[in-house]
Amino acid sequence: MLPAVVPLRPPSPIAPIPAAAAAAPKPNKKKRTLLSIKASSPPSSDDEEEEDEVPPPSKRARKAAVDSSNGTGAIEFKSNKFNGYAFLSNFWPDVKPGAAEAVYAQFPALRGASSSFTLEGHTYTSAEQAYQALRWEFLKMPVVADQFRVKGMTALAAKKLNTVLKKRHSMPPVPLQIMVNIMREVVNAKFGQCQELGAALLSTGDRPLHEVRGRTKSVWCNDPRNDGFGSDDMLGRLIGSTRINLRRNAPVAAAAAAAGPV
Repeated sequence: MLPAVVPLRPPSPIAPIPAAAAAAPKPNKKKRTLLSIKASSPPSSDDEEEEDEVPPPSKRARKAAVDSSNGTGAIEFKSNKFNGYAFLSNFWPDVKPGAAEAVYAQFPALRGASSSFTLEGHTYTSAEQAYQALRWEFLKMPVVADQFRVKGMTALAAKKLNTVLKKRHSMPPVPLQIMVNIMREVVNAKFGQCQELGAALLSTGDRPLHEVRGRTKSVWCNDPRNDGFGSDDMLGRLIGSTRINLRRNAPVAAAAAAAGPV
């Protein structure tokens, strides 16, 4: 015997949509893309090159910053850095006024002290001026080199002049080892012949010295982001080597000064 057929329940009527809800626009659920975010972001107000996003400093980096303020951590220097160590820059004494005042506050003997030194019979007022002149001298272009030996030439003027002359004379590349040797001579003369600068350098003890990265890659600066090229930190290392030599010769120099003129 077949079971009884159960009749189907009629479908429930669909409630009508209110007129106000029907007229309301649908919310825009379009996701914000990276392009739209960049387009809506306000433009940068400075002229510095765009930097990669830097992660928060590690515990070790924060400790290093504290040690630096206590006089035990690494010393970073640049001609526009106001931490009292701009005298280590190749541009000294032609640095930012605020950077110079920070140096004088920490090393009063440097105010009014001469920073001139002599190399190969020529006098220079900054390491930058001497370095540019000696590079052209190495290339056997003394006429060009003499353009950097104008009395009173600032470090910035020397750097700008080199940019112009490189294009005008199609400056050939100078081997890295030669550039390092030239810079070593310049740094040794700067801190060795200028007593106040040498004393200020010796006061840094054994703290590591790092030139801060500029806008372009440079073998002289400390910047591990430059694919190994800019992480050489060569200028800081050369100044550190000069510091060791000054420390070794300091007792001899002090004894000679105490003995008086011969």
